[in-house]
Amino acid sequence: MSTADKKSAWNNRDGELSGSWNVKECIIMPSGRCLLGLTIGMLLGGVALAAIITLWIQNQQSATTAIVSTASVAATTVGTTTIVALPGQCSNYTSNTDATRNAAYSGVGSSTCDNPTPFGYNPTWVRFSGAAGTQLANTVVNSSLCSTSATGWYSGVMPSSAGTTNNGTVCYNWSGLSCWQSNTISVTNCNGYYVFLLPATPSCSYRYCTT
Repeated sequence: MSTADKKSAWNNRDGELSGSWNVKECIIMPSGRCLLGLTIGMLLGGVALAAIITLWIQNQQSATTAIVSTASVAATTVGTTTIVALPGQCSNYTSNTDATRNAAYSGVGSSTCDNPTPFGYNPTWVRFSGAAGTQLANTVVNSSLCSTSATGWYSGVMPSSAGTTNNGTVCYNWSGLSCWQSNTISVTNCNGYYVFLLPATPSCSYRYCTT
């Protein structure tokens, strides 16, 4: 095969491989057609690369949006939670679990009083629990119950909101009168339990009854 024939065969093979333009010719002597083909190839490659980059950016933005949304919900949840600041007496009180002052206690022959002990002459914050019950009796207690003669019961209104304090009257049931004598106390709602500011009772054989 002559040199011319070899060159012709080589060009024909390159033409088949390239489809519409000769690769070898473009390398040796670039033509307008070669430059057009290269430009189109670069444009197509650039479009594909741009599409890949765009998809990657969108995925990153979606992930970031999801994280921000979750944080916003958490912040909103915390922001709408009401935290009640309880007054000092809700953590600084005297506990009383004496079963004999419960209105259901019917010990015979007892005449216990709350003057001056166990609360003293100065009013004391008291929390009742255990066998004593959880609060002062709020209905009339029959005389001679809760281990005393004149039974004390709270005739006021209990505070309904956590952290609030109400003042009210304790009446002493004696001699057929449900409020023979009385004195003023305070009661605080400590969000699950009550504490009572109790002074000494007006006299002996008077006692705060619980339930």
